[in-house]
Amino acid sequence: MSRNIWRTKGRMNFPLYGLEYYLPLWHSELSGSPITAKIPLGGGVTAAVTGATHNPPRNRYFVTDDFIDLGNDRFDALSAGTILMWVNFPASGALRIFGFDVDGNNRAFLTKSGGNKLASNMRTGATQRLSFTGDTTLNIDTDYLLCFANGTDGNRFSINGVAETGSYSAGNAATDFFFDNMATGTTLYSLGRAMVAGGSFEYGNVYISDLWIYNRKLDILEDKQIYESTRWRSVQ
Repeated sequence: MSRNIWRTKGRMNFPLYGLEYYLPLWHSELSGSPITAKIPLGGGVTAAVTGATHNPPRNRYFVTDDFIDLGNDRFDALSAGTILMWVNFPASGALRIFGFDVDGNNRAFLTKSGGNKLASNMRTGATQRLSFTGDTTLNIDTDYLLCFANGTDGNRFSINGVAETGSYSAGNAATDFFFDNMATGTTLYSLGRAMVAGGSFEYGNVYISDLWIYNRKLDILEDKQIYESTRWRSVQ
């Protein structure tokens, strides 16, 4: 590992600057057991996890009514950041991927819409702050690097290192919304599920192999770098 980039034999290369959390769900040491240990570069898992199995030849975590809750101590105050993850959808239709929320009125999530697009819905109280639907169709049994990035200059959604144009039904590309919009100290960060109205949860049915969370807004060239330098392991 160099100072500013993670290097694994010149292949698994991604920026370290601003990296808060990296969860390598493809790693063989996680195979066949609940994911409860500390993860490289910090973080940990606060809730019990079932079904943490790997599916050769593409080792990855399969989420179906199972989930991973991330500790909130390192995320709550973040006003800017980037979430990236490698995913693969075994079926079409709406699926929850990642959620950060407090209760049924203060919630946000990344999802695959019923129309098989990357989508997001983020709200505080009665105000819907950001609602986005992408323009790229997400096919089944296909590996994608999904990204949501936010900073003071607004937000960006991308797939495989290419920015989505999409459409906003609430907010716009200049809307600034990230973790610190939720109640500090009580936010729940979940991989594989998301809170919906009333405080109940909806779950995913998705393969997830990597999760990165940065405390800064990566630029689109960094999205592309992560895609190109990690796709050798995910894309078949």
